[in-house]
Amino acid sequence: MRKKLFKGYILHNKRLVYTGKAAIRSIKYPLVAPNKTALNNLSEKIIYDYEHLFGPLNVASYARNSNRYSLVDFWIDSLRAGVIWQSKSTSLIDLISKLEGSKSPSEKIFEQIDFELKNKLDKEQFKDIILLNTGIRSSSNVRSLRGRFLKCFKEEFRDTEEVIACVDKWSKDLIVEGKSILVSKQFLYWEEEFGIKIFPHFKDNHDLPKLTFFVEPSLEFSPHLPLANCLERLKKFDISRESLLGLDNNFSAFSNYFNELFNLLSRGEIKKIVTAVLAVSKSWENEPELEKRLHFLSEKAKLLGYPKLTSSWADYRMIIGGKIKSWHSNYTEQLIKVREDLKKHQIALDKLQEDLKKVVDSSLREQIEAQREALLPLLDTMLKEKDFSDDLELYRFILSDFKSLLNGSYQRYIQTEEERKEDRDVTKKYKDLYSNLRNIPRFFGESKKEQFNKFINKSLPTIDVGLKILEDIRNALETVSVRKPPSITEEYVTKQLEKLSRKYKINAFNSNRFKQITEQVLRKYNNGELPKISEVFYRYPRESHVAIRILPVKISNPRKDISYLLDKYQISPDWKNSNPGEVVDLIEIYKLTLGWLLSCNKDFSMDFSSYDLKLFPEAASLIKNFGSCLSGYYLSKMIFNCITSEIKGMITLYTRDKFVVRYVTQMIGSNQKFPLLCLVGEKQTKNFSRNWGVLIEEKGDLGEEKNQEKCLIFKDKTDFAKAKEVEIFKNNIWRIRTSKYQIQFLNRLFKKTKEWDLMNLVLSEPSLVLEEEWGVSWDKDKLLPLLKKEKSCEERLYYSLPLNLVPATDYKEQSAEIEQRNTYLGLDVGEFGVAYAVVRIVRDRIELLSWGFLKDPALRKIRERVQDMKKKQVMAVFSSSSTAVARVREMAIHSLRNQIHSIALAYKAKIIYEISISNFETGGNRMAKIYRSIKVSDVYRESGADTLVSEMIWGKKNKQMGNHISSYATSYTCCNCARTPFELVIDNDKEYEKGGDEFIFNVGDEKKVRGFLQKSLLGKTIKGKEVLKSIKEYARPPIREVLLEGEDVEQLLKRRGNSYIYRCPFCGYKTDADIQAALNIACRGYISDNAKDAVKEGERKLDYILEVRKLWEKNGAVLRSAKFL
Repeated sequence: MRKKLFKGYILHNKRLVYTGKAAIRSIKYPLVAPNKTALNNLSEKIIYDYEHLFGPLNVASYARNSNRYSLVDFWIDSLRAGVIWQSKSTSLIDLISKLEGSKSPSEKIFEQIDFELKNKLDKEQFKDIILLNTGIRSSSNVRSLRGRFLKCFKEEFRDTEEVIACVDKWSKDLIVEGKSILVSKQFLYWEEEFGIKIFPHFKDNHDLPKLTFFVEPSLEFSPHLPLANCLERLKKFDISRESLLGLDNNFSAFSNYFNELFNLLSRGEIKKIVTAVLAVSKSWENEPELEKRLHFLSEKAKLLGYPKLTSSWADYRMIIGGKIKSWHSNYTEQLIKVREDLKKHQIALDKLQEDLKKVVDSSLREQIEAQREALLPLLDTMLKEKDFSDDLELYRFILSDFKSLLNGSYQRYIQTEEERKEDRDVTKKYKDLYSNLRNIPRFFGESKKEQFNKFINKSLPTIDVGLKILEDIRNALETVSVRKPPSITEEYVTKQLEKLSRKYKINAFNSNRFKQITEQVLRKYNNGELPKISEVFYRYPRESHVAIRILPVKISNPRKDISYLLDKYQISPDWKNSNPGEVVDLIEIYKLTLGWLLSCNKDFSMDFSSYDLKLFPEAASLIKNFGSCLSGYYLSKMIFNCITSEIKGMITLYTRDKFVVRYVTQMIGSNQKFPLLCLVGEKQTKNFSRNWGVLIEEKGDLGEEKNQEKCLIFKDKTDFAKAKEVEIFKNNIWRIRTSKYQIQFLNRLFKKTKEWDLMNLVLSEPSLVLEEEWGVSWDKDKLLPLLKKEKSCEERLYYSLPLNLVPATDYKEQSAEIEQRNTYLGLDVGEFGVAYAVVRIVRDRIELLSWGFLKDPALRKIRERVQDMKKKQVMAVFSSSSTAVARVREMAIHSLRNQIHSIALAYKAKIIYEISISNFETGGNRMAKIYRSIKVSDVYRESGADTLVSEMIWGKKNKQMGNHISSYATSYTCCNCARTPFELVIDNDKEYEKGGDEFIFNVGDEKKVRGFLQKSLLGKTIKGKEVLKSIKEYARPPIREVLLEGEDVEQLLKRRGNSYIYRCPFCGYKTDADIQAALNIACRGYISDNAKDAVKEGERKLDYILEVRKLWEKNGAVLRSAKFL
């Protein structure tokens, strides 16, 4: 019996309770302003601070000022001036001593400590926690302090009575009546405790600013030095680069630098800073040079100005530091991996030289060699350069062509007979060359700025210039006797008509103009009728199970027919008088007609030397590497990969008529500055609903005292009992107006319900989010977009509140339970969803608990209406991926993931995924993308983004909740007889005769194995993998061939697709192929977990086909009793 499944936040709570781990959920609560003036004032401040924090990171900001100076720019300019940071002023003094080659103060102090105590101390931890500490916070408690002090000792001594007594004494002496003693007394305490004068080196000179930064003289001042070079030159210090960049210890270095030091720079008080720097370092012999650098930073600080929502830029250090640190971590990691990839490419290209000798086609070999010779120097350069992002793009461009040529050469000349028998393709032979080459992450915001620049300055010029180039190519082609092509066949014309037919049937046209022309063409070749959905003009012969429809009108003169098509689609490049939909169609028609013309003129060449291709960077790269006169393959690449693809990208921008821009500000202490309010004076609704708001104080007339309202104010993140009742002016109360679904979290601050008994809430610091809707019109004469904020749509302000959901469970107990699972949830991807099977396996005995097929309406929408969605989609937020297709895909991912997790939690099962899936299995790459997105939360974490997804679902630092294994042959293993065609030993050299749609093969010991043969193969002989292909085609027939009684074919096709039934070629048993595969995958999960004793690592690979067969033969009665169809 299927268990009750969970939904919504009940499911989310169950996930966290199951793992015992906490997770964060941010909810955007809409705010209603007390009046229009307050909204305008606050909006202005949010926009100002956002733009000066990050620069123009949305299109409206970019349109206002594309060169807006920001705090991020100030940080980069500081690096150019030679600035390095440390999280504490004491740490900075230590660092400067090391850089100057002298013993640091903390080293000197540590040497004076009693030998017996020193022997037990962890030197680095002791220095960081005690010696370099600038004082214990007043909010610290004995428990947290005790934990920190315990880390000062080596691990082997932490449990000793002496150390525990020492730690207890320190903690209790420094915390008196719940608060830490004064910092000055803390220093005296440590001096007395250790019996020496410890802190004279670190005592503050109150006449000088305290420094967490230092201008390092050995770092040359370079005002325009690229960021990559700024980072690279820090390697010489052999010190954590994160700490030198100010990115460690919660960015506390910026607390001083963006506050006190920034203020001094803004006021131009350079001498004061110089004096402070010289007081901590003897390395500055050239004082004017130091002043020059500080003057540079002073001008930049004045250019930036001060924030409006708060008094100091330091209040934004967490959000700024977080973004920089995230980029830096990703950049550093990916840069190492890219260099490793490039080294592998270099080795692979060197080794390839021997294989290329086998290519007997001299022309082809010369092409490959030329590209190989172009790649090698690029590799040499990139492996030496610090910043090679531009060269990497060029390398990718050439590599793409090189791999295409190599693939053809491998199949025709290089592949050995043994490799052919093993079905090894070029990607396995040259694995390193064909693996995905990683990208180097650009500094955050750079990609957005580039896109905004394209949108504003390049979109219409690219369309205008590109269409003129395409028209020039078409005119040039039509002047070389294209109307008398020697090689056009009836088959070629039929293929082109089928292309037009497919476009028409899926409604791929964006305007009536070209749709009507296509209707005329199709009627001409279809006896005056339009083709029906199920009819085709042409199918490639290799496709099986397809009824080929004969074109009604005979094509007797292919040349004449191509000329007819070219005349019908005679187009003008004058796009300015066309609507955006017609322009989109215009590019598609150019692609079709130029394809026809090139097929007619295979020797045609075009000289592009007279064209300015700065708007087409890939085209410029192509010419740079292969010359300006292009023909054949490179001409096609120029037209279809460089010109038309660039135009299509710009048309995507051109078709936007509106978008939403977003500004986000989050500061330290925002829960104090913008606290949550509960309006206690108003009537409460049922279900514990309360009226909520936010306190945002604005200067101005607040009205009389009677305009005040009683509220509970929440400034404490965890202890909600401390909420105080106060009276607040109504003009400072911004009310929350939202759904019951969102308000439930706030109501839980007062009272829990049954579903929340095992979950605690902790509030985090909120952020303010402002959204505006902007419209776009286009000036086609000046070739520029005109952006304007929509008058009809007011600004939307949100209070984004992160909620920490903390399970009230013992994680260690939960972790042990997760490790001991003996129930498995196997998953297999079908055409329109995911099949699942839940099994409990104890000592090789299978108990089938549940099975079925998970689907979501969004999947069918993606499959059937993707073309319409692409045409109608409007970007929700400019430059984000939230297109209509992406939004529907996200809905499908969310829905399927929730269904999968609900089943897993209901049965406490380990989730087992397929390690990889193909387009054949899913009917397209979109389902494969959805499946991979679901899987990433439970299995592998290849990047920081994957980890974030997993932690959002299952909680922070969670255990891996599932596994993924090979799905090879899973849907082809019969749950009735436990056999699979993949076990057959087929002689590759033996020829097998056949005769009939269904044929019985005698393969090895198997005397009756059923296979299906295409009509084109009847009466012929086949061998090797063709035999296996025939058997596989029998095993996965179209549902029309195996229709169950009473079933509706059309409904089955909509629900499950065309090939979800498995028909065993051995015993003839019919079952659901997807559920059968899910059962197999679940069993493989069990086999993998219990294979440690059976298969030692490194000896041999686990044979899943054999192991599953043995397991299923033991449980034959159980499996045969289950009816999956």
